[in-house]
Amino acid sequence: MKKSMLFSLLGVCLSIAAGSAARAQVVYDEDHLQCYRVLQDQVPPGTRIAELANRQFGDDKCKVRTRAAFLCAPTVKFQVNDQFVPPDPLGDQLHSDFLCYRMKCENDQHRQILIEDQFGVRPIMTYQGQMLCTPARKLDWPNIPCGDASAPACAGACPQPPAGPPLVCAPAGGGAGCQCIPD
Repeated sequence: MKKSMLFSLLGVCLSIAAGSAARAQVVYDEDHLQCYRVLQDQVPPGTRIAELANRQFGDDKCKVRTRAAFLCAPTVKFQVNDQFVPPDPLGDQLHSDFLCYRMKCENDQHRQILIEDQFGVRPIMTYQGQMLCTPARKLDWPNIPCGDASAPACAGACPQPPAGPPLVCAPAGGGAGCQCIPD
């Protein structure tokens, strides 16, 4: 009798655990950029000289075009070749859009760099800076509400409460759409 009750209780616990695991949500970070060509920019054409410095490649002097070439927005990649992919562990979540400008720089040094991304580890060769991307913010542009986003990526926006933990858009139970949940 005691053994059968123990096995019954164990079975119930395993069922609950399996159900909870099935409902566990994967929250994808917007850690990629999807860039869109800018067809029209109201800034007058021209160039500006920009003195740039970064920790990786040092100082550079560049002629930067004043009209944007691309608008890049934080993006979620959740499926490749019809296969779901886990969240990418290499990148941090991005919060800003970027406007990217074509440029020509004086430093034309070739650099051999060992790099790692979702496609593996490999050496690449770089040459002369070509693009300067600056943080930007869209004004009066509606974000997709969380409830209208597609699962499992759920890249929609959640209204944020004035107090308490921030809300994130995550897959709803049973894979039926997306919902806002505390982070």
